[in-house]
Amino acid sequence: MRIHQTAHLSMRGREFQMIGLMELDTGKNEARLVGLNEFGVKLFDLEVTENDVTEHYLLPQISRFPQLSEAVGLSLRRIFLFPAPAPDQDALSYSAGGYRLAGDRGEQKVLFQFGGDPVRLIEKTVYQGPEHWRVVFFDYQKSPQGDYPGRILLEDRQAGYRLELNIESVRIKDEPTEN
Repeated sequence: MRIHQTAHLSMRGREFQMIGLMELDTGKNEARLVGLNEFGVKLFDLEVTENDVTEHYLLPQISRFPQLSEAVGLSLRRIFLFPAPAPDQDALSYSAGGYRLAGDRGEQKVLFQFGGDPVRLIEKTVYQGPEHWRVVFFDYQKSPQGDYPGRILLEDRQAGYRLELNIESVRIKDEPTEN
């Protein structure tokens, strides 16, 4: 599926805005993201899997920010790829009008909250161990391919950043584009 998004990143008092075009393959657990500035200049082209980030392109001026590719890749991985709910291994509970799946992923504790009508993923949180972050999914939109969140917020308290995504459109890969 192809996703067109705008991103707003806040890192300890600094603000960044970019446009991203992402191809997400949920079957392979892979994502490819091309980031552009507001003038359409390509900043980077990254491929992300559960365990790796491959740089296909990095604007030379961007390379002065150490480990930017890894940080972007980590954010994509957290939002779209991993961790994922595992109903066969996570404990299911019901509280406050929603469902929760909770489990362990190595040293980490994970929590997935579902709610709404129809029931959708609302939040995923990783805590304990080396990381503490959460992703919140808002403003679900209807499309022929299924519902998708119109806004996504990633907060990493330890690293001190907040990433807001506004999903502008979602298309199946072979679906024709509008003229």
